[in-house]
Amino acid sequence: MGCVPQRRGGSSCARRRDALVLALLLVGAAGCAATHNGVERPLHAAATHGADRFVRVGEHTIHYVEAGAGRPILLIPGAFTTYRAWDRVLAGLSSHALVLAVDYLGIGDSDKPESGFGYAVEEQADAIAGMLPALGLSDVTVVGASCGARGP
Repeated sequence: MGCVPQRRGGSSCARRRDALVLALLLVGAAGCAATHNGVERPLHAAATHGADRFVRVGEHTIHYVEAGAGRPILLIPGAFTTYRAWDRVLAGLSSHALVLAVDYLGIGDSDKPESGFGYAVEEQADAIAGMLPALGLSDVTVVGASCGARGP
């Protein structure tokens, strides 16, 4: 369906676009809280599964959630998401392993560096990789989504 110019109020295409933008903004605003088992919680609320932890890597502090015991599994979320992207699998995995789900620098409860950190995928990967020796972990299974799964 093409755009039809109008004398007043702009084109029908512009009105449709404005309505779509408004709808997307409302959907985005609704996403500012997470729902777990029917209970709405702010995104930066306490961890649903596991315990909130922090580790210092270089000049920055990285937030992660830790649950379970055994061989470690590190969960890295996709771009622009927090560890909460893994909420649905965290409980199940933690009954079999030590699970760490991380927040990127600049996201969630991790530090938000204003200078000296460019937020490139490689920099984020280096920071997260630096967590492992800082926590005394080795032989870790790494699971990622989106750019969190990017290989060498």
